[in-house]
Amino acid sequence: MANKLTRLELYLRILEAIEKQKALKLKSIQEETAIDYPILEKAMSFLEQQALVKKENITDESIYRNTPRGYRVKKFLFHKQEPKAEYPCLHLKIGLV
Repeated sequence: MANKLTRLELYLRILEAIEKQKALKLKSIQEETAIDYPILEKAMSFLEQQALVKKENITDESIYRNTPRGYRVKKFLFHKQEPKAEYPCLHLKIGLV
């Protein structure tokens, strides 16, 4: 990779790649994201621990899928959204008294 990604950018890139194809093998994720294999393995382990992706074994191959939580996190972080009514704390206006 030419530019060094932050961990957040790395995780989002992986979640986006999996979302596009619905499910991917680790090698396919590597090809899609251009992330070095050792870094990708660590990132996938972290994403699994956080319940953002799920590893499934299908005919002796490991396939990765985004979990519902992974979709929500990716959507929330990828799309810059205006604060909504369900998040009233984001509407706070702080001023000097």
